[in-house]
Amino acid sequence: MNPILNKVKQLNDLLRRSSSALVPFQELCTYLSEILDTNIYLFYPSGEIFGFATAASSRCPYNEEALQKNEMPANYICMLSETDSAVYNIHEGYPLCTCSGVSHCIFQERYYGILPIFLGGAKVAGMLLIRYSSPFDEAEEILCDYASLVIAFELVRQRQERIERQANDIVSARIAIRSLSFTERKIAQALVRELGNQEQVMVLSTFAESLFVTRSIVSSALRKLESAGTICTKSLGVKGTYIRLLNSALEDELKKATLSPFPPEA
Repeated sequence: MNPILNKVKQLNDLLRRSSSALVPFQELCTYLSEILDTNIYLFYPSGEIFGFATAASSRCPYNEEALQKNEMPANYICMLSETDSAVYNIHEGYPLCTCSGVSHCIFQERYYGILPIFLGGAKVAGMLLIRYSSPFDEAEEILCDYASLVIAFELVRQRQERIERQANDIVSARIAIRSLSFTERKIAQALVRELGNQEQVMVLSTFAESLFVTRSIVSSALRKLESAGTICTKSLGVKGTYIRLLNSALEDELKKATLSPFPPEA
């Protein structure tokens, strides 16, 4: 079998073996790093890394330390912003180190490959390849191009899932708010403000007193919000009640309901 076709087949097998429906970005990076003997990084235009692997032949202690910050160096972010198509074999004979506080790279003859990933005409991510001593050949470039397409399709799917999840959150938040009385909406607004860090243990009687309402009204509001799946609660006895916000759209929808109440449902 043609070597490049064999590698593509191995990549497809990796994706099929994945234990989840998601494309395993980390496994994908590890696979490419091993067969290409290259360092590989997947990152967003902001610099946030969402997958990486380093080749055993070119592991660097300074690089490992930088990766703990989960952010690409500024020069690679700039490289991605200035690149609109795949570029391979950018060569540096005596490269400078990209890690702060270090002057020269401990390796020589560095070759870059940078592949921007687009969705709907917008650059949403990039794949950076770094290898030392030898440039990338045509077969390796084809494999990397194929891998970047797989990543692009997965990012499309994740974005669509995120949009659907946000839409569902808005619907469930509005259903919950419609079930609340005027006083219970005020309680819900105060509750969301209290849950600034998404979760908290609260003494409901103290919370009720601060709002000049009875504890039973607070409990009623919590039951309605929990039944709609917007929060979860757990009694901790004398310590209070553990409350966690599950629906990130609840706060915004409460604000909208205050400014312009929802029309009655048909």
